Amino acid sequence: MAVCTTLARVRVLIVDDDADTRKLLARCLHGMCDFTFTGADGFDSAMAAARETKFDLMLIDIGLGDESGVDLLKQLLESGPCRAVALTGYDSDSDINAYKEAGFAGWIIKPIDADRLMSTMRDILGFA
Repeated sequence: MAVCTTLARVRVLIVDDDADTRKLLARCLHGMCDFTFTGADGFDSAMAAARETKFDLMLIDIGLGDESGVDLLKQLLESGPCRAVALTGYDSDSDINAYKEAGFAGWIIKPIDADRLMSTMRDILGFA
């Protein structure tokens, strides 16, 4: 299991329409680094959270019910730079290209492996 050390808490927004998934991700990652988690269940709550807090990283589910995580990231980027990881069950070449074009810094294919997610997050955040 990957563990990291930081000088300040890392603020992470978890955007997923499934409450159990949000809780599971926060629980899995809690012991791996000094994270502060905020959960959002969709487009509107994620936008509201991002207006209130400058997050270091966002974990965004691509399938948010009737909404799209790709569209959410595009909207968030209009307000300024942010780093995000796509959480998805879709991994075709065209899907991956769409995530890259939207501005995702990384992606994790479901089912989510906590060690792989942590490794991706550390790479994006620049932790050694």
